[in-house]
Amino acid sequence: MLVMAVVITQLFSSENSRKIEAYGISNSMQLRFFDDSWSEKSQYQVFGKNWIEQNAQLITRANYSGEAYTFASKHRGLFKLTESGLVQDDQLEKRPMIFDESSRRSATGIDPNGRFITHKHSILFKTTAGFKKIKTDHGISQYFTAVFSTQNRVYVGTTLNGLYVARYNANTVMFSKLRFRNVSSGLPGISHDGKYNFYDQVLSIQMLKNGAMLVGMGIQGGIYYRPPKKRHFKKISWRYPSKKTIDVYCITLNQHETIAWASTSEGLIEINSSDFFKTRSLTYKNYNQIASIDELQFMMFYDKSDKRLYGYRAFKHFVLHPKKVKNRVPLKGQRIFYSSALNYSRRKKSVLRLLKSDEFTGMVIDLKDDHGRIRFKNNIQLAKKMRSTIARVNLKELSTYAKKYNKHLVARIVSMKDRVLWRNRGYAVYNRRTGQPWTGNNEEERWVDPFNSNLATKYFIPLIKEIENGGIDEIQLDYIRFPTDGSVGQIQLKHKGKQDIYRSEGLENFLYQLRENTDIVIGADLFGYNGIYVAAGLMGQDIEVFAPYVDVISPMLYPSLFGNKYLTSGPVKERTYRLLYHCALRYNHIAQGRYLVRPFLQGYPSKTSIWGYGKKFFIEQIQGGYENGVKGFLFWGSFKHMRHIQRSLKNLDYTTLSKKLLKKS
Repeated sequence: MLVMAVVITQLFSSENSRKIEAYGISNSMQLRFFDDSWSEKSQYQVFGKNWIEQNAQLITRANYSGEAYTFASKHRGLFKLTESGLVQDDQLEKRPMIFDESSRRSATGIDPNGRFITHKHSILFKTTAGFKKIKTDHGISQYFTAVFSTQNRVYVGTTLNGLYVARYNANTVMFSKLRFRNVSSGLPGISHDGKYNFYDQVLSIQMLKNGAMLVGMGIQGGIYYRPPKKRHFKKISWRYPSKKTIDVYCITLNQHETIAWASTSEGLIEINSSDFFKTRSLTYKNYNQIASIDELQFMMFYDKSDKRLYGYRAFKHFVLHPKKVKNRVPLKGQRIFYSSALNYSRRKKSVLRLLKSDEFTGMVIDLKDDHGRIRFKNNIQLAKKMRSTIARVNLKELSTYAKKYNKHLVARIVSMKDRVLWRNRGYAVYNRRTGQPWTGNNEEERWVDPFNSNLATKYFIPLIKEIENGGIDEIQLDYIRFPTDGSVGQIQLKHKGKQDIYRSEGLENFLYQLRENTDIVIGADLFGYNGIYVAAGLMGQDIEVFAPYVDVISPMLYPSLFGNKYLTSGPVKERTYRLLYHCALRYNHIAQGRYLVRPFLQGYPSKTSIWGYGKKFFIEQIQGGYENGVKGFLFWGSFKHMRHIQRSLKNLDYTTLSKKLLKKS
């Protein structure tokens, strides 16, 4: 487990913008106060090394309300630091984890004025009894990232839906439902289908006394300004050394609102409010020297009582499960084709020739397929009871062949879509109207309830152990989500009951059980959009939840499945390349090294001709990923498509793929 190192340091005096280079770094979190002569007045250790290790802590947000410093910890609620010491201020909402009964939901946003806090799917209001959840017209499909309030309005930022505002009354907010409207005009976004936009993350919100607003964006965002009484945001000119991605964590103002400071993943930006469209970049002298582990995260707050700016620097620290794979070298650069188990049994010689070829380094094969059938002989008791095994693959034979030619084998395991297990009492998702197991739009839409703890212990863990013992290198969890097609509003999750638990938290419990009880490399397939943007929604696929447990993320980046208006601004002939370039850039930024990104690419032809098909189509997908560090892939399609891809990739020089062969628009 990595240990967080944090520096709390006074950075500037608002009177003369003098830079103070007093800082410290340790395996603890410290807050330092200085007197008028810039000498250290007092120091508090907020979190010590042992406390961090035992409680898997990191600081997600911080705020100074004028009376005390408030820190939001990852999973232990709020802590307040006063001159009398550190005290727990509020535990926030419980996070129902089977492995951590004390766990609390992370605060994704703290209102600088102290009235509101956001969890990813909840908004809390401060009452005399602490922060309490309020009702809104946003459901679990919304993912909150920032919050700011005035006396009668509250603004919330989201991961992909932009900025919202709602009116509220402090006396009635606990008894009414807040109704939000979108106010994202001018913020960076890409149209999905001409009607719906996907925005960059809103990570910080700040408002001036005259009603003007500043918003800090994440990934490919920047800083945006909206003048008083206007509706449209405009981007502030950006003079910091150019980077492909950048996060703006926090924006704060001095007492007279003449200066705004924005803390970013690349340093500190100072903005003179007399002209918000001219900026100058300030670099912290020892910034790069301190960043010896991953990336530094920096936040700050301004103390209006003594007119000084206080900030804290924290390593962007991630708590990862200790059984995650340490050596990823064998996982990198894999070029993998797909085969169903039925195809393998019928065309074994052809499949093995393809596996042996130089064009591919491995194969992904169904060992639990879309119909719920296990495709190899096994001794799983529940599988025997349900008669769910129709063996088509001899694991020992296949793994022996693969090892002979140094090939990588991935077992595809269709997870929550399972019509065999669906028929077994207690495993299905139910229809709340009929009381019967829920059915989707067709015969294949039969889903099981991820909240059922027996799902992991009695079925998937024994399944994965047998696959591991059979010599397979990696498992790949497909359909690791909740259903999205059909009458999803009628779904009843009986094993969830009435407890307040997010769908993503149910999947986290499932993933934890798998990771805790197996040693094999674990991969997961995601909807393409669910890693380009941090989203969970009805399907529960929150990439931040998956990150601590999985070793490989395989987003399904099939060009023909993206919206017909997505990334259409450039030349049509380069759209495939630009899509994969864009996706790889964003996936790697969100990954932050916690897992390997190995996308599924499209090996089958589209229903329309807009994307094209053939050698150019295949290579442009690979090229776009390579240019942003995604140097492995899997191709999806039928076996005839895999052979077409093999012929197209013959003699391809992968060393040239990091060079920009196409002009980016």
